[in-house]
Amino acid sequence: MTRRRTNGALASAAQTGDYHAQLRAVRDLISRQLDSGEVMPRDMAALTKRYLDVCKEIAAIEAEEKKSDPAASALATPMENIT
Repeated sequence: MTRRRTNGALASAAQTGDYHAQLRAVRDLISRQLDSGEVMPRDMAALTKRYLDVCKEIAAIEAEEKKSDPAASALATPMENIT
């Protein structure tokens, strides 16, 4: 199996200490690996599960951020609910 160089996004995100950015970088890295077609069949299930777990964690963080951001909450409110 050929080793590929990454674009350094994961290392850059790790240096920032931003957990959300780190999760997005891990998600992107895993998705590139899965899309490459070079994942060994024995690793596919574990890598896919990890990808889905990371996606769920990102979604939870983004939902929490929307909840705590008044502007985002206002934009997410359907017009019929505004009085």
